[in-house]
Amino acid sequence: MRCSRPYGVRAFAEHAGSGAYWLLDAIGRQAHDAAKLNHRLHITLTVLNRTAWLTATDGRSQAPQIKPLRVPRVDCPEGDWLFILEDGGDYVLMLPTEV
Repeated sequence: MRCSRPYGVRAFAEHAGSGAYWLLDAIGRQAHDAAKLNHRLHITLTVLNRTAWLTATDGRSQAPQIKPLRVPRVDCPEGDWLFILEDGGDYVLMLPTEV
C-alpha cells in the first residue's frame, strides 16, 4: 500500500518511545482493504502497560472495520492516539489536526 505521511505521523513514528514504525507497518497490513471500502478510517492506537491495541472505525459508527490487533512489548507512551487514513487514489495517514 502506497501511503504518504504528513509531518505529524512521521514525528510520532520517530519519537514515540524508541520508534513506532511498526505502527505504520501494522496499519498498512491491517487497514488496506477496509480503507478501500470506506475511503476514510479512524484508527485508534491504545497503549496500556506496554501493550498496544490497534482498532479502526469508519468514523461514523463504532462498528469495527478491522480485526483488533494486539502488539505486546511496545515502548510508546500510554494513552489513546487517533490517526486518520484516507483513500483518495493514494493513501494518506494523518493526525486529526492534519485533516
